Amino acid sequence: MGEYADYHSKQNSFAYGGATVSASLVAPYETSVLSLTDQISEFTNDVVAAGKSGSVWTGSDSLFGIWIGVNDVGNSYGNSGESTLLSKIMTVYFEQLSILYSAAARNFILLTVPRKFVLPIIKDIE
Repeated sequence: MGEYADYHSKQNSFAYGGATVSASLVAPYETSVLSLTDQISEFTNDVVAAGKSGSVWTGSDSLFGIWIGVNDVGNSYGNSGESTLLSKIMTVYFEQLSILYSAAARNFILLTVPRKFVLPIIKDIE
């Protein structure tokens, strides 16, 4: 019989359903929903900062998963200047990834946005 590695893992989730990259660019559906920018700030304040949450982690053995953008596309669809707005959203998105990288994050899984015309919110508008 094979041997199994003895892994002790800890998961942290800072995710909020309905979040956008930045509430100042695209408002979430509720004001209580924290944006990606807010979530990264929570992470750096609660996990990265020394002595907080008792978290011990290293960038080499941690995986950072981010799935964001669907709400940005859906909530801004049809707005004038949509292309410019999406460009600003992507700039903020990559700034947030840089913050994680500066905090020692090295392993990322980034889930993309499906084609916007298959999103239910867009299909309902069309």
